[in-house]
Amino acid sequence: MAREAGRIAWELADRVGQASALFHGVLGDVVASTPLTVAEAIALVVLASEPGGRTQADLGRALGVSRQHAHAMARRLRGLGLVRGDRRGREVSMHPTARGKRLIEKLRPGAQARLARSLSGLTMREQIVLHRLCARLVESIEQELAGSAV
Repeated sequence: MAREAGRIAWELADRVGQASALFHGVLGDVVASTPLTVAEAIALVVLASEPGGRTQADLGRALGVSRQHAHAMARRLRGLGLVRGDRRGREVSMHPTARGKRLIEKLRPGAQARLARSLSGLTMREQIVLHRLCARLVESIEQELAGSAV
């Protein structure tokens, strides 16, 4: 049973990774008219989704990248005037600027349309089930990572 669970988890990780890479490709067309890479655009959206802001370490965890990579993305986004950092002791809480929020809103319709076309092979019910399962998967992985960080 454990061996089967391990095999399924491995195959699921492979599928999720492949889907992530393909979604990056789909979004490439949407961000092509901006100075951002797809990863930077996603980072900007992730930062905007957390009203209290995120530290660079939090951003790295949310994106599945190292703290150093998250720091480099944050530095570039700050350099473009899309993100500001509010220092709190040793940590810097990152927030999109008004310019960053406007860029997200500019990209959102095109991104939503491209992603909707990508998911058009699924029924609406399947899309809803997939959404729920992905949310549960993310929550489970976050809990696992939080537990292993202790």
